[in-house]
Amino acid sequence: MEEVLKGGHYNPGDNIAVSLPGGLFSFEHGTMAKVRTPEFKKMVNGHRYLLYLRVVHPANYFVSTGGAKGIFELKPDGTVGPHALYSAMAKYASNDERQFVEEARDVAKEKNEH
Repeated sequence: MEEVLKGGHYNPGDNIAVSLPGGLFSFEHGTMAKVRTPEFKKMVNGHRYLLYLRVVHPANYFVSTGGAKGIFELKPDGTVGPHALYSAMAKYASNDERQFVEEARDVAKEKNEH
């Protein structure tokens, strides 16, 4: 983690647990179930993301607010890539990363003040 914009008492470098939908589940009797999530692009280790999260109590792990709409990749070329494959999210594609993150900081600061 690099930065927390709102909520939580975490420091840069802290690790948090984030649960995303989808995956494979094995039942005791040997069968399996696979949940596919085509509306989600997969996150990649080593890439940078801006995540809108909410905590799940009492387990203390996080889930993405709004599903895929709460995940944005901060690309090496300085642009943003939304992970939601919905046309409503296309307006964020290729936005300038610095401006996008600054706007997120402003919104978080504004909400913290109210």
